[in-house]
Amino acid sequence: MDNQGRIYIAGIRKYGFRVVPMIIRLEKNGKLDQKFNEEVEKTFESLYSQNSTTLAEIFPNSLSVDKNGKILIACDVVDSNDRINNYYSYACVFRLDSNGIIDKSFGKSGRVKIDYMDEVSSMFIDENGNIFLGGYSYSNKLEANGFIVKLKNNGDIDNSFGREGKIVLDNILKKNSNDYVTSIFVGKASKIYITGYTSENKDLFLCFPLINPFSNIFLVNSDVFVVRLNADGSVDKDFGGKLRRDLDGDGVNDTAILLDRIVGKDFRQDYGRKIFVNNNGEIYLIGESQYIIYSYAFVIKIE
Repeated sequence: MDNQGRIYIAGIRKYGFRVVPMIIRLEKNGKLDQKFNEEVEKTFESLYSQNSTTLAEIFPNSLSVDKNGKILIACDVVDSNDRINNYYSYACVFRLDSNGIIDKSFGKSGRVKIDYMDEVSSMFIDENGNIFLGGYSYSNKLEANGFIVKLKNNGDIDNSFGREGKIVLDNILKKNSNDYVTSIFVGKASKIYITGYTSENKDLFLCFPLINPFSNIFLVNSDVFVVRLNADGSVDKDFGGKLRRDLDGDGVNDTAILLDRIVGKDFRQDYGRKIFVNNNGEIYLIGESQYIIYSYAFVIKIE
């Protein structure tokens, strides 16, 4: 929702093998803003025509409107030189003016490509217009590492944050665990709160045995995590419990909150989906816990 009370909905539209973002804006009274919706459709159609040999699919995962009415869309992009054999994915942020037309003053002709992040799942714009992106990327060992990237308001990477503008989170559950960032929130004193889930890195045949596919013994455990960063991207060691593991690659053991079996002892797969922090510093987590075919939502408050 923007500061005028207008509501934005992001989705996709398919044209054959192409996947195009579809952004819909509703007025305060719920009426469709048809002119805006048509302009957005033209904008992304134009991007395809300009990149007809490479751009294949764009999946919007997060949408935010800044205080100036600029619309930012964080997407996963599937790109290919021949559209058949050489697919790879990367994170990308597009910025539109309030009328739905691409803002060419942002990044490179209206978009910022982050090719070292495979998937972007979350975006947060702070009060100064800085843009924080959360997601993950796979290493050559097929291990997922959490990523946080900070952009300036103009789309440039903020190299004062972390290491060259990014933080890589690893080993949250244990050494070589799979770590996925799903939500970011920037609170008071520019403290950055991050949630997601961390799981064991097991071979697939251990997760899905043929003898008893419903046995919970073989299911991959996953825990919810909350990590707090300082404004410069370093892990805030005054938050959470000691893990005896280095999460961000600086050679120092870090701290975090880990939550498991939130719903019950059999629900060993817990996923953090959304984080919010109020003005009193109280943290609210939304997520889900799973056990075989059962799934329950949860909301947790952390003081």
